[in-house]
Amino acid sequence: MVGRRTEGSTDADDRHLLGRIAAGDRAAFDIFYHAYARRVLAYVRDIVHGADLAEEVAGDVMVAVWKSAGRYAGRARVLSWVLGIAHHKTLDALRRRGVAFAPLDDGMPADDAADAPGAALIALEERALLEDALRSLSVEHRAVLQLMYAFGCSQSEIAEIVACPVATVKTRVFYAKRRLRDQLERMHAAQGLA
Repeated sequence: MVGRRTEGSTDADDRHLLGRIAAGDRAAFDIFYHAYARRVLAYVRDIVHGADLAEEVAGDVMVAVWKSAGRYAGRARVLSWVLGIAHHKTLDALRRRGVAFAPLDDGMPADDAADAPGAALIALEERALLEDALRSLSVEHRAVLQLMYAFGCSQSEIAEIVACPVATVKTRVFYAKRRLRDQLERMHAAQGLA
């Protein structure tokens, strides 16, 4: 692979970059950084509340990649390995600061209000309800939902990222979905939307 990483790059390309990074290749790290920094920031931002903290943690993650590239064992996709680092750095930051989490859908595009103003208003109300419901979830439940739905990770990849058995991931997903559904039903009922 030559030059900047492109959308067509593969996990094998990223593994090659990690090998170069482990050997101290700054140019390889720059390519890797440009490929992963946004995704890491999106993951962290969706769990923590506050752009400053998210940027700090995301920076720490990329420094950890630089320092630990030689320890990448190749058992998981590179994205899963990086998100695992991000997950643990995020939890550490939350423990240290006691910070609440940010909305899961911050990066989602808003509906085009010019097409259907009424629909856009309803969508905004639903988004606000979803945001409130997501805030009611534990960090662990929120993380598995985000990894599954926002990043498309499999349950085994999530287990690797959050360092727990697949059965625990399945349980967390089940209870997170149930709590989210119950919370949304209560909120809809309270607003007379049910």
